[in-house]
Amino acid sequence: RGPEGAGKRPHMQDERVSIDATTIDVTLSPRRLTAKGRVSAQLSPGRREGEQGTTLFSDNEALIVAAEHFVFDEATGEGAYTGRATMFQQESGSSIRAESIALNQKTGILTAAGNVVTSLPLAGRREEGSKGNSIARADEFRFDDAKRRAVFSKTGPQQAQLDGVQGTLRANRIELILAAKANDLEQLVADGSV
Repeated sequence: RGPEGAGKRPHMQDERVSIDATTIDVTLSPRRLTAKGRVSAQLSPGRREGEQGTTLFSDNEALIVAAEHFVFDEATGEGAYTGRATMFQQESGSSIRAESIALNQKTGILTAAGNVVTSLPLAGRREEGSKGNSIARADEFRFDDAKRRAVFSKTGPQQAQLDGVQGTLRANRIELILAAKANDLEQLVADGSV
């Protein structure tokens, strides 16, 4: 914790992550990290042994995250960001904005809830000068890397919307099944007021 009234915010860094926040609490063995107050984190490129990770973001580029609150539990591999959370990479252009974002490095499951807006390499087509990302909006988003499934769904009055290379799709629920080794679209299912 930083001293009251001090100009410098608490900072923590190891081989995997660099974090700045108003307060940072760390418990060791197994490590549990809690950060509060304008949290800014940068996760190093690559994956540790035993991590599934997610193909939504490039392993060759640092992942930058900002939120009001962050909790990481080493035992479960889950990192949860809440309060105007943003997760992005500069070069790839991939990003997720939501009220809360959780990423489990061990299972490869990513969830986002509350005014979700994504720019991700899902069902996009790389053309010259393009990053190949599709833009989506939804109340909730879930990506299961092992099952290669992305689901955008509505829980409020606004439908989920996917703006991709083939046009715009609106529905209560939009499910994308992706190729085994890439984020190319294999199947799309839309339900509810399509």
